[in-house]
Amino acid sequence: MALTASKTPTSTIHTYLMHLDGSLTGTAPTSSDLSKFKKVMDIKDYPDMGGKPDTIETTTLSEDTQTTVNGVQKLDSFEFTANYTKDTYASMKAIDAKGNDEWWALYLGAAADGTTPDGHDGIFVWKGGSTTYLTSGATNKVREMKTYISAGTKPVTVEPAGA
Repeated sequence: MALTASKTPTSTIHTYLMHLDGSLTGTAPTSSDLSKFKKVMDIKDYPDMGGKPDTIETTTLSEDTQTTVNGVQKLDSFEFTANYTKDTYASMKAIDAKGNDEWWALYLGAAADGTTPDGHDGIFVWKGGSTTYLTSGATNKVREMKTYISAGTKPVTVEPAGA
């Protein structure tokens, strides 16, 4: 049965941070590699999957209005917030130790069971290294942790198998 992507706006519920658990068939993930991605933690937010480009001025002395063209797109590290648990923190620190050549994905959508990430509303993949730390706390707050993942590659979309 083919997956059916929504044609109307959708909620952010069922959004998952995934990490490649294994090796790729090529140099970048394809739909056949998506089954190797595993959810690493339940996230509370996710960042923009792109950024504003630099602008390069092209104005000449003949013009009375400044003109520009797009330059290099800026990508900051991707920041994710999660509730702190000792086990999740330890598993993220183990991934942090692997370095900068890890593949990550943001899956938008879950299967009909509501718990299995399938990305039917979109899958963004990129390569980068992660850094995880415990955030500050206060009275009557939940413990949280942050994970920053570098933009080692530009995030691209990959269609799930059967889409």
